Amino acid sequence: MNSKKLNSEHYFTKHPTSKLKLYKITGTFLSKSFNFFTSTGVFSYKKVDKGTSLLLNSLILPKNKKIEILDLGCGYGIIGIVLASLLPESHITMIDINSRAIWLSKKNITINNLKNIEVKYGDFLQIINNNFDLILTNPPISLGKSILFKLFRKSYEVLNNGGTLQLVIKTKQGAKSTYNELKQIFGENNVKLLKIKSGYRVYQAHKI
Repeated sequence: MNSKKLNSEHYFTKHPTSKLKLYKITGTFLSKSFNFFTSTGVFSYKKVDKGTSLLLNSLILPKNKKIEILDLGCGYGIIGIVLASLLPESHITMIDINSRAIWLSKKNITINNLKNIEVKYGDFLQIINNNFDLILTNPPISLGKSILFKLFRKSYEVLNNGGTLQLVIKTKQGAKSTYNELKQIFGENNVKLLKIKSGYRVYQAHKI
């Protein structure tokens, strides 16, 4: 395979063909440390990206500690694994379209000694039909707004009443249009800005 084709791969490529190179990193969220295996061919493989870190440290945890949670576009599993540890009575589903990300997520569930997670490989728009109380995502902006907004609408469909979608997005990569779209889907008064920091914004959309 030539270098031009390798460089064209994205972290949402279904089956990365780039050479597998493993890394091990540590992240601290809400005063708790976690270990993760990462590799080439997945998003932010050398370190936890600022957006994911901001989302986790800004999230609004539900009062009910026994809920269904979805980590949408899980990558190597940071968000789902942190939530599974914080909410051991809850059940977490992690989904990604990248087969290498799924492999890493399963590996990271094991090294963090967690049992309350399941991992699904595939397209969220096609294979998820069960309902959730909380959906968390650092969405793949590179997919384009059309697909991104479909993800938001599908999230609304699979949320239980009273559930929330919480997401992070770069301010310069569509934060304003994302905010407006979320208000169209969830209702004018049901979307709030939770945090602005380091060029990112964290939003919460509440399904009434």
